[in-house]
Amino acid sequence: LKAARHLADAGHDVTVLEARERVGGRVFTRRDLVEGAAIEMGAEYLHGEKVPQWAIVKKLGLRTVEWPKQDDSLVRMEDDRLLTMREARAIDPEFDLTRTWNLPDVDVHQSDEDLYYYLARVGFTPQQMRYARRSFVNSVGEGIHHISAAAALQEMQDNTFGHQDWRILDGYDHVPKYLAQGLDVRLNAVATHVKWQAGQVQVTTQTGETFTGERVVVAVPTGVLNNDAIHFDPPLPEDKVEALRTLPMGPGLKLVYVFERPIVPEHIAALYSRHVPPMWWLPTYRQPDAKQFAVTAFVTGEWARQLFQFGEEGMRIKGLATLRTELGKDAVPDPVKVHIQNWSDDPFARGVYSVVRPGGVNCRAQLARPVADTLYWAGEATAPVPFAATVHGAYLSGERAAKEIITHIEAAT
Repeated sequence: LKAARHLADAGHDVTVLEARERVGGRVFTRRDLVEGAAIEMGAEYLHGEKVPQWAIVKKLGLRTVEWPKQDDSLVRMEDDRLLTMREARAIDPEFDLTRTWNLPDVDVHQSDEDLYYYLARVGFTPQQMRYARRSFVNSVGEGIHHISAAAALQEMQDNTFGHQDWRILDGYDHVPKYLAQGLDVRLNAVATHVKWQAGQVQVTTQTGETFTGERVVVAVPTGVLNNDAIHFDPPLPEDKVEALRTLPMGPGLKLVYVFERPIVPEHIAALYSRHVPPMWWLPTYRQPDAKQFAVTAFVTGEWARQLFQFGEEGMRIKGLATLRTELGKDAVPDPVKVHIQNWSDDPFARGVYSVVRPGGVNCRAQLARPVADTLYWAGEATAPVPFAATVHGAYLSGERAAKEIITHIEAAT
């Protein structure tokens, strides 16, 4: 959407083919789960005080609330104490290191290595490894043995857009809807074939409709591309195929429980559990108009694979059991609603976001490079490593792809 917006504003004729019945993709807001509250099924936060989406948020006058993740989240410690994040960090230096990531100055092996092996080399204890799995690794989207240590370190150490997080109380979907205003967006247009040659592209959809142009921006999740859901004729160059294989989508889902009353004190915004699911957010935190109380489990990687084995009903039961284990059975009544958003089963995503496998730290840039001034690439998977797997990474990638196209057009004329 950002690529299309930028190109259209520069005077170019642009058509957006959107497979879904709505714009936004993995930005997906629901307003039917809790009266008076926007609940995010996908992207949930503005990750930093300087991300580019703030310009839209401020222009639209959207309300936001900061998530005090380093202070008032609850943490179940490995010794079974339940503390706030602030308390845990103050009394346990081992735990604090898994929040600050002020690691020793140890280089990653030249060929890259998985994050587990790297952290073991710098001296992480088994307890620290469990903390890392529960928080950072779950947020990355894959198991600790399947994550590039080099890419993980770049993400840990980057402060380009700031460290704090904000939720948009009015709903994240306002951002993609704003970008789509005035664009020629074709909904339910599932692309199945891309026939291309230098300076000419024809895209065919599931219904047989065709669209032609001089260039195409491919902003499709790697899970879909790796599943061969879109046939390219001629086939993609080998470097693109290699990049896609090294950037799979991490498996993941959200479990949303709705209660008639709060189950934690009002100043608590999140919970980190020792059990599955390990990471819980409170989307009705400081939602002034919410008539009920919601809790969202965000689960990826090895934790998600564990849950998938239980089936939908089993996942609901398992999540509720974890809440009751952490907060006490009397504190957690039966929910009035439970919703599962399984992104791995979504045919237009096939996972939560792209993950760099060990050895693939350069593959995001490799995927982003245009082919023959005809095939251009956008989406979070093509963003530089520190910004990938985020909305701002996707946003900036669209702007970058549009500028590449404009530069090539101007050079040709």
